[in-house]
Amino acid sequence: MAEKLFELIPQEHLSDILGNLHTYTDLPLSLIDTRGETLLAYGAPFGCCALPGREQTCRQTHAEAGRRARDFGEAYVFQCRAGLTHIVYPLIVEETLIGSVLLGPFLMEPPSPDDELAALGLPAEELRRLAVVEPRRLTCLSRLIGYMFGSVIPAERAILIRSQEQAAGQSRINEAIQLYKKQALSASYEFFYKNELLLMTKIRMGDMGSAKKALNDLLGYALFSDGWNLASIRLRAIELTTLLSRVALEGGANVDSVFRMNGQFISLINDKNTIESISLLLLDVVKGFMDAMFYQKDKGNLYVREALSYIASHYTEPLRVGDVSRRLGLNADYFAAMFHKTVGESFNSYLMRVRVEQSKHLMLSTSDPLTDIAVATGFTDQSYYCRVFKKYVGLSPRQYRRFGRQ
Repeated sequence: MAEKLFELIPQEHLSDILGNLHTYTDLPLSLIDTRGETLLAYGAPFGCCALPGREQTCRQTHAEAGRRARDFGEAYVFQCRAGLTHIVYPLIVEETLIGSVLLGPFLMEPPSPDDELAALGLPAEELRRLAVVEPRRLTCLSRLIGYMFGSVIPAERAILIRSQEQAAGQSRINEAIQLYKKQALSASYEFFYKNELLLMTKIRMGDMGSAKKALNDLLGYALFSDGWNLASIRLRAIELTTLLSRVALEGGANVDSVFRMNGQFISLINDKNTIESISLLLLDVVKGFMDAMFYQKDKGNLYVREALSYIASHYTEPLRVGDVSRRLGLNADYFAAMFHKTVGESFNSYLMRVRVEQSKHLMLSTSDPLTDIAVATGFTDQSYYCRVFKKYVGLSPRQYRRFGRQ
């Protein structure tokens, strides 16, 4: 894998970038392969990693972090088993991880005078030797690494990924059309409306994967009902873009940014001459408005961004702030304070909001009893669900369902 990496990206070029980054940050920096083995290193290694039995554990931890960064497609901040913070950036070609850039270890706050890693046999002096990178600087540093290394992979990768995404999206749209034909659905606006509701719900929750699926189902139904009419699809795309801009505004996105994006997207839709190109552009519309909305929530904080993503995928489970903080490798109190300061509401309040949002969709798109909807969205007590729902919506679940169907 190292040979492939240096074949695609000249070793001299990587050495130059890594060396300059190390000089500027004065932080330990290394290039690792997919097994966590060090290929290039800058800065003195931390003593913890040199302890007997620790070297292999550290390699495994670094390799796993590289794989998680690949899944996120961006810089990933993590804490090793010693509780020290690192940033890892994935080097990807054709969706394959070929190596990672590892920055760290460092601390996020100064150690107290008597701080010791007793379990590892390291004195406080070893900790005080580490640099301190505060959360705000950590976010900037993560972005900087992305800017520096995001462009070192050959441009063909971006073209290939875009092509693969287009093919996958078109395949899902065709599957949806075949499904609608088999179900002998009529061209019902009610069905289209329900799919729109689902898409908006997933965007509000920050669930990009489910939002893409909902969008492709929506496009498939539009093509099925409109008979591949370009003018009709263009009109629906413009309507959907305007609708999603409103969702982004309701979610707290910057007003000027949203209106600017909305105008740009509509102009691009009008310029497209094929249904396929409009369908692909709508993926950018969804991602663009979702990013605008959630940047206002996470302020670029990678810990909070991962927490929001995790909540979107696991809101039906009995989530607690401690569960998510442990997943992120952070102290629960520190994470709770960071989340509240960044998002503007507590972890539990945000979780309840996500659950209520999903239950609103289920109430309008299904005839399921309210008891079943409460359980399906993570509430174990229906009376508690009704109190929470009324707090966030201003109506009882029964009233909302009745008014929503009128």
